[in-house]
Amino acid sequence: MQCDRYLIIPDNGRWVVQQASSVLGVFAGRDEAMQAAIAVTCSSGRCGHQAEVLTKSKDGDFIPVWTFGLDSYSGGAL
Repeated sequence: MQCDRYLIIPDNGRWVVQQASSVLGVFAGRDEAMQAAIAVTCSSGRCGHQAEVLTKSKDGDFIPVWTFGLDSYSGGAL
């Protein structure tokens, strides 16, 4: 099964949420970007897709930080 991956990427002092090659949003802060990415990941997961949020580690690799079906989310602040 395909997994929808939503990436949180730092970009010149802002934070970008991206899926594949599409930018879904640009945010002033990491927490705001994280909330948006998790919200869209929840929508994807509710449609039957495997879905996760990833961010860059200090090494430059992408690491999962939230996975639909494994991590909780109330729809509010993290």
